[in-house]
Amino acid sequence: MQLAIFDIDGTLTDTSAMDNRCFERALTEIFGFGETADQWHACPHVSDSGLVQFVFEQQFNRHPNDEEVARLQKHFLALMEKAVIAEPHTAAPISGAVNAFANMLDESNWAVAIATGCWQASAHFKLRQADVPFAQVPLAHCDHHPAREDILTNAVKQAESHYQTSFERVVYIGDALWDVRTTRNLRMPFVGIGADERAARLHDAGASHVLPDYTDYPLFLAALHSAEVPRS
Repeated sequence: MQLAIFDIDGTLTDTSAMDNRCFERALTEIFGFGETADQWHACPHVSDSGLVQFVFEQQFNRHPNDEEVARLQKHFLALMEKAVIAEPHTAAPISGAVNAFANMLDESNWAVAIATGCWQASAHFKLRQADVPFAQVPLAHCDHHPAREDILTNAVKQAESHYQTSFERVVYIGDALWDVRTTRNLRMPFVGIGADERAARLHDAGASHVLPDYTDYPLFLAALHSAEVPRS
């Protein structure tokens, strides 16, 4: 049995831009921070919880407490809900993603999981909006694991428990440079999702296989079988 682990933003759902806008706005409106997005590239753990910890360290020289995180999550989710009502296309699935994900659930030799740098509530919201059939799928998020490596490792552990098996091959499907770095660190094969400049950046970062979307399902399945650990 093999395991395919999907990212969410930019991989299953076309939500990266909306997510970033709402996240930065929530930080500003709840805590009074100025623009922080230009600092995110320096964050060691690019996840919702990792970014909040990073910004708090920069601003207050401490980590946020549970109450502060809960307030931020609630406001962030409310902003995303308003954004999607105003512009439904901001939570659309990546082309072909819903069918490909559903098809993967029916593959006899593949199991499916999700690993995301989102908080759980945010992840569920975006997957529901995009009609991704995730209800019975193991999902690892950043609520308790800010580091991407820990999130992916947790996804594998959840999948092993859920499917009651170990996996001879585990492949991660993602869209960002930190996905390439994470899979390289874990020695895990990687399939990139992106077109044009994003595809070029993923290739340059070491990805062996990059697809623009999931519209060619046999090609996607072939990429899962032949993808390699990103080169250094």
